[in-house]
Amino acid sequence: MAGLAQARTWTNVKGSTISAKLLSVEGEEILLLLEDGRQVKINKAILSGADIDYIQEWVNSEGSLIDNEFQLKEADDKLVRIQDEWGKQWLKSVEPLDLVAVNQVATQQNDFVYESPNFIFQSEIEPTGIELSKLALRFEYGLKVLSALPLNIIVAKRPSRKFIVNLCYDEAKMDEFQGIRDFRVSFLPTSFQVLMKRDEKGKEVALNDIRPLFALTHWANQSVDRPHWFVDALSYYMKLAPEKKGAVVFDEMPQVVAKKLLKEVKSGKIKLPPLRLILDIPSNHVVADNHHLNFQDDVYHQGSVLILVYLVHNDQGKHLSKLIDYLKLSDEGKEKEGRKILLEGFDIKDFQDKLIKYWKKFGVNLQFDSE
Repeated sequence: MAGLAQARTWTNVKGSTISAKLLSVEGEEILLLLEDGRQVKINKAILSGADIDYIQEWVNSEGSLIDNEFQLKEADDKLVRIQDEWGKQWLKSVEPLDLVAVNQVATQQNDFVYESPNFIFQSEIEPTGIELSKLALRFEYGLKVLSALPLNIIVAKRPSRKFIVNLCYDEAKMDEFQGIRDFRVSFLPTSFQVLMKRDEKGKEVALNDIRPLFALTHWANQSVDRPHWFVDALSYYMKLAPEKKGAVVFDEMPQVVAKKLLKEVKSGKIKLPPLRLILDIPSNHVVADNHHLNFQDDVYHQGSVLILVYLVHNDQGKHLSKLIDYLKLSDEGKEKEGRKILLEGFDIKDFQDKLIKYWKKFGVNLQFDSE
């Protein structure tokens, strides 16, 4: 199908963006017109979920759809918000879900499909009832946790579209999945893949190890193009948050993060990058290696989480409003103006000193490298 849309911002699975017009859709490929006049063909599979939604809407309109950044606009009724308003308080914990309804959609040879309120689960092997219920509970609870955050999180999703979760029972196939991997969960902007494990008798193993909070958090925030230091910070924050009796607990996160830091960072032997470089981290940084993310592998990630914890937990959350104001401006494309608020009117060096002083209370001898 051929037509002509307005230029829009396209985002790939690594978070990189380009501005281009959609010219045509041919099967799994689309033809884009770049700003410099070049035409390029790309596969839809590398694009964000919002882009794929746009392509489908464009096809349905027979090429007449005018893009108005529909995946970001507040007034657009095609979106479902996880949360409708900015909050004022960071909760100490989020109550667990007791039960999630899972319905069978289709059952054929090598094709088992089930759905929960927000997800569709697909598998080539028939899952057990325990596997399905536990998996659905973990993913639906992840959305509930995100909804508890006072950060106005938006998911570029139409009500008619649920998110795909593929169940994988083969480690080799899991490694072939082209996405970011966090332990037993991998994800792309359009789908998730979960590694399922069974013992020799076919009984499910270690279902509690499946924890999609990192994937859900990263996916939800990057889908609306928030600053990448924040995407990384919140994703790892959620990954590190402990669970007690099925509830994610936030009130002890400063102590938790301090314990998880690389010991050389905690002692000051290894310095963090300058704060400016952490805040300017590029969007493709987290996916340099698509598999097996580890908080301790990267000082940028540790630095971003240290900043977030300071803003959320210092002085009983009195700095949270600064983070919220920063994100509001960032969502409007005014990240530089928002950064002045985030730094509380201080220059970078003075703000670094505040971070150093705060983290000393938790036994961290924080040091920043010079510019």
